[in-house]
Amino acid sequence: MRAGGEAPHQVLGRLRFLLQCSECFRRARALPAALCYVPREVQYKICKDPAAAAAAAAARSLLSVWDSPGPARGGKRAARATIEVRKGGCLRATGEEYCNGAGLWVKLSKEQLEEYTSSRDLAEGWLLAQRFGEGGDKLVPVDSVEKIQWQHQTLGVDYKPAVSWEQVVDLTYSMRLGEKPRLAEQDEAAVQKFRSVPPGWSYEHDMELGRFLYDHRERERQCGDCTKEHLSSVEVSSQTEDGSATHLTDNQTYTFWESNGPPGQHWVRLNMKKGTIVKKLWLMLDGQASSYVPRRVAVYGGAPNRLQHLRTVLINENSFQDVCILRDMKIHLPVLEIRILECRGEPVLPDWGCQLSPALNLQLVPAPAALPAALAAFWGLLEEKLGNELHLGCHRCWGLLAPTCSTRALPATQLQLYMQHHCPFLADQGYNVRLRGIKIKSFWEWDLILNADMFQPARLVRYPLLEGVNTDVLYRRAVVIQRFVQLLDSVLCYLIPLSEDSVGTFNALRSMKPFLLLSKQSTALITHCLQSSESTPPHTLPKLYINRHLAREHRTNPALDPSCKNTVFTQVWQRHAPCQLPASSASLAPAASHPLSALLLSSCTKGSDLPRTISPWTTGRSSASHLWGVTSPERGVWGMLGAAGSLGGGTCMGLLLPRRWPLSYSQWWECEFITEGIIDYGGGFRDSLSDVSEELCPSSGDVAVPLPFFVRTSNQGNSSSDTRDLYVPNPSCRDFPKYEWIGQLMGAALRSKEFLILALPVLVWKQLAGEEVSWSKDFATVDSELVKLLEVLEGVDREAFEFMFGRELTYTIVRSDQRVVELIPNGSSTVVRYEDRKEFIRLVQKARLEESKEQIAAMRAGLLRVVPQPVLDLLTWQQLEKKVCGDPEITVAELRRFITFEDFPSDDTRIQNFLEALNNFTSEDLSRFLKFVTGRSRLPVQITVYPERENLNALDLMPQASTCSCSFFLPNYSSAKACEELLRYAVYNCMSIDTDKNPWDE
Repeated sequence: MRAGGEAPHQVLGRLRFLLQCSECFRRARALPAALCYVPREVQYKICKDPAAAAAAAAARSLLSVWDSPGPARGGKRAARATIEVRKGGCLRATGEEYCNGAGLWVKLSKEQLEEYTSSRDLAEGWLLAQRFGEGGDKLVPVDSVEKIQWQHQTLGVDYKPAVSWEQVVDLTYSMRLGEKPRLAEQDEAAVQKFRSVPPGWSYEHDMELGRFLYDHRERERQCGDCTKEHLSSVEVSSQTEDGSATHLTDNQTYTFWESNGPPGQHWVRLNMKKGTIVKKLWLMLDGQASSYVPRRVAVYGGAPNRLQHLRTVLINENSFQDVCILRDMKIHLPVLEIRILECRGEPVLPDWGCQLSPALNLQLVPAPAALPAALAAFWGLLEEKLGNELHLGCHRCWGLLAPTCSTRALPATQLQLYMQHHCPFLADQGYNVRLRGIKIKSFWEWDLILNADMFQPARLVRYPLLEGVNTDVLYRRAVVIQRFVQLLDSVLCYLIPLSEDSVGTFNALRSMKPFLLLSKQSTALITHCLQSSESTPPHTLPKLYINRHLAREHRTNPALDPSCKNTVFTQVWQRHAPCQLPASSASLAPAASHPLSALLLSSCTKGSDLPRTISPWTTGRSSASHLWGVTSPERGVWGMLGAAGSLGGGTCMGLLLPRRWPLSYSQWWECEFITEGIIDYGGGFRDSLSDVSEELCPSSGDVAVPLPFFVRTSNQGNSSSDTRDLYVPNPSCRDFPKYEWIGQLMGAALRSKEFLILALPVLVWKQLAGEEVSWSKDFATVDSELVKLLEVLEGVDREAFEFMFGRELTYTIVRSDQRVVELIPNGSSTVVRYEDRKEFIRLVQKARLEESKEQIAAMRAGLLRVVPQPVLDLLTWQQLEKKVCGDPEITVAELRRFITFEDFPSDDTRIQNFLEALNNFTSEDLSRFLKFVTGRSRLPVQITVYPERENLNALDLMPQASTCSCSFFLPNYSSAKACEELLRYAVYNCMSIDTDKNPWDE
């Protein structure tokens, strides 16, 4: 089912069907029969395993029958019966299938069992149709010859019954002219199993099941270097004595494979283990020998005798890092072949730097007698280099040389340019290739196939709604969810309005959003929307001067400065100002310093810290909409400020922060920390972003909140809540421009690899993503005690109500900012009566759910200035949170996936002590370690560990890190305990960046 390949009537029918299904999910009703369709009978043919020659030649096959799907791998349960199928014959079975760890099973009814066996005591039987990850025979569904003949005789030659659930959906819900094809009879019992709603099941159960399936898929995909695990063998075109092919997979930095053959004939063939699907394939280049580095590489894949071209990669001339040459394969490819089409080469011909490669064997004719001196030298060099054979690949060179050289002298530079342009074979081309290794990330294809063994009790601990539910129930419900998502994928591109003019979330998608986590098309659509909306990044980084010492003093006692002018957030905000007016601009007028000017970053020309003139200014507000209500990034005050930088006439560049910059633009400003010796190549910028995050939502619940934009939730005082340490937008704060700017920072983080860590509850993330919120589940992450109290209030009887509340309960509520508000006019003096309690509950829920509505709307408006509307339509709240904030869960095992050790022997005790120290770190310790090394406090981020370079023989030194390059320099420690203590001290106490330079030099 491919998106974009459907007829219009199919698309409309599927849209109608999806809306009906989503309503059934939401209201926990029986699902449409078309989604649960199972044919009553299917014919299967046995396909012999070609690897087993003796079995393939056998005249008959014996199939074991079990009374239930099983056994799983290692199981010892015996089969109940055996079925014999003659060679070329077919087997009748029902259309019901079941997957577990052993493989794919098909069901036989009692009638079908009696046809093939003499056993009378089995009500149903199960056959193993296909084993996962192993060889063996397979059962493949086919149409028998007898059945096809009967259908043609009875119903006509053109008769094709609908036998798949997708066909049934299209025939049932699509409008079409003429007679519809008949539906194959369905298996009523199997369909009812899928349709029925489990007892006590709700929409929340389906959402939790969808989240479980998503988490399971991500865990299976997030495997490390699987090169040796998933490779059966490696073949190469040639190799030298020191550059063996075995070095391609030994994971050593000092070994390499080197070819030893003619140019253009270098290749590496990877024979993959059965079932492997490649996620990413890298070439690890050898930076020590530039002339051996590949320049152009092609990747082929498929069966050994039917390789197909997959991708051609041109490697950057200046790249000596690992290069990804293949990604995101969907199916298993038995063979992957890497062909080195071209290598970088050393100059071998004077002035030209060309090394000619034999391919056409054109004869080199004698040089003309009247050849000019400059060309005669070159001609002689060609004869000396190649003798009588010259591979030009075309006649252009001789066509140029022969007539031209005999008539007039041609400058050598002109001839060189001509031949380089028309004869690319004369460009630099290396002879042999050298690779440090190959690296593969992959997964087993059967790991991602839905099977009942996924739902083991130990895996459901984090999903309380699924605990205790029968495994078969979860499996069948997961099957219909998977079908729903598959159908949703086929029409998703029609559901999403790609136009920038679309306002609000597309309503038809709101109820389906929880299932977008499982969509395969949504990721591609998100990537397309982000890339197609990119704007050009600035050529010069704006520079900000930040005093972090003043910011730390403010954090100690925020009450001393209610304006918060010394926080890093405010310093960054204030320094986003234009540094010089354009020479002439009617729309800009000098005025008192305006806070909106904080939106522009400024960077002055080299040699001047400040521009000659700094003019406070503002814009004409008559043409600007209300700041946080503007929907277009090019309109309003913000757009006018952003346009100011492009008017020209000054030495300063003004930019709206942030714009829709590409993913590669990872640093938005350059930091100069006052009294700190820093040269910012990214580390200082990341540090400032982390400081802003910490000021907005402090990670510790024991400190005061330095800024007024967010307040702690009521759950922070509730020790029984599992959603403590979260914040909500302050309902009393009306500084909407700053809320919008926070939203812009969130959007910039989403588009880049940086993080803005905001500890917000589900209630806020759902509203930012445009999803519906619920009181019982979502507001419980803000104030679980209030949710429980209202549940009690709704179910209490009159006597208990009078006893508990008397005349003390009035129409008032305490908001998250601790302010008391009235729910109705004169609510503080109006007592809630027992018969009015449900209306009171409704008013309370409405007031609390919407208390931060305006602030969240401003944040979402800022998000939409940087992120296109379709992206927010496609992102679920979980994906939005992870893209903005990173992964909050840090474990040692997860962290080790992102750590690379360079220049260490394999058995170095420093690595052992370091890893043992990390094993004793808490999640908070690991977060601090990340910030110490990278300036970020969440994964993913790549870390490179090097040995200490300066004090080689010293013991137990304090560690050092370079945040710009995300590098950690590991000293030599006397023990793992010493390493742990010194490392923990460093990550908690090193707050400044002061080793790049002397802070007093300027």
